[in-house]
Amino acid sequence: MTKNVTADQVKAAVQKAGMLFVRIHDCSICFEGVGYIINGDNIYYSSACGCSWAPVRQTDWQEAADHINMQKRNHPEYGDVAAKAAKKFGLEL
Repeated sequence: MTKNVTADQVKAAVQKAGMLFVRIHDCSICFEGVGYIINGDNIYYSSACGCSWAPVRQTDWQEAADHINMQKRNHPEYGDVAAKAAKKFGLEL
């Protein structure tokens, strides 16, 4: 089981990697990316894709850490889900 990551760890990894967008998944209808938008010290979640009218909302780095930490299940067929989620943010668990 992987250990929990902190909001500060996520923020530092994303900024070090120079990421502007962290794709969480693709829309099952239009296949456009859904995820976190990075703008300096600020982070936003965009569930809006080509077929959605949902507004982008400002969030915090803790939400991004929580996204990783809630993936604690280890599925033999998929490997360590939390480690895969962390890798999207530039973290190695």
